Amino acid sequence: MGRTNPYDIESVSGYPNALQIYRIPASSAWQVRLFVGRKYLRKSTRCESKAEAVKFAKRFYDDVKLAERLDFDVHRDSFAACANHLMKRQEALVGRGERDERLISEDRKKLAKDILPFLE
Repeated sequence: MGRTNPYDIESVSGYPNALQIYRIPASSAWQVRLFVGRKYLRKSTRCESKAEAVKFAKRFYDDVKLAERLDFDVHRDSFAACANHLMKRQEALVGRGERDERLISEDRKKLAKDILPFLE
């Protein structure tokens, strides 16, 4: 399913041009998008007021930048992020003695050599 073309695209004053608010025909609320990690992060502001949308966009920007500084994956829906989460869960299982440590090493090898390079 394709995305609806935005209109009224505006950069947020005092912030990088990568942060923008915009509207789409399918919604009366403003949307925010931030170009980070070679992709856009998009979110509805749920605000019909432009001034409120700008405030929301600034908070959104600050949250994303904080997550980056804390080394969180800001593109949570990527396969790599899901794979990373799986590996952490498996490490916890091994730590509790519920799984063999070989499980982690085999999965890590398969992800690193075959799966993740194919998907990037």
